[in-house]
Amino acid sequence: WELFRTASGSLLSPGDAAQRHLDALLAKVALRRSQDLQKLLMEEGGGQVNEESVAEMLEDATAPIVIRRSDMVRSALTQIAERSVEHLLLGVTARELPGFQDNSIVNYLGLRVQFVGEEGVDMGGVRKDFMDCFAAALTRPEAAPLSLVDPITLLGLGADSTWRPAPCDEDDQSYLWAFGRLLGLALVYRCPCPIPMSGLVFKCL
Repeated sequence: WELFRTASGSLLSPGDAAQRHLDALLAKVALRRSQDLQKLLMEEGGGQVNEESVAEMLEDATAPIVIRRSDMVRSALTQIAERSVEHLLLGVTARELPGFQDNSIVNYLGLRVQFVGEEGVDMGGVRKDFMDCFAAALTRPEAAPLSLVDPITLLGLGADSTWRPAPCDEDDQSYLWAFGRLLGLALVYRCPCPIPMSGLVFKCL
């Protein structure tokens, strides 16, 4: 294994080096987004933080996306496309805001999931279950029992056993765009969507 050196001279494996690079990148993203958010709140408050805007933002950002297991892909991607980026990322960016670093309310912000007809508060576990189930539904798009809607087929299996975009109409292309947003959220929330994808997917998203 080729090893990499840190600034202090210690050795890192390629995996550890990649993880450190990812950590640094996500920290920059969170800091930039939090600065944009603070600027927006200050502008709406005439130079001071607008408490009404903060309350409205927190109310919207604490609402989970509500998923129907019988229509997993469509119900998830529709809501992810409709949510603002600021609200979806707030579970990450809020940690950079003054007073929120050690605040438990951060766990209730951003990408949170609730399944229709199921109890449970998403503190990370429901989100992971969703990612696993979403990956299965996307790569095995058979209609669920008693489902009244046709499944969405966005990906097809290539000869190299990786998944790539399938031919789709203009409506389904919007779902592919939302899927790209979901992959970005999976990265920043460190909650992988377990699908082995071709590089072609990322060129299309």
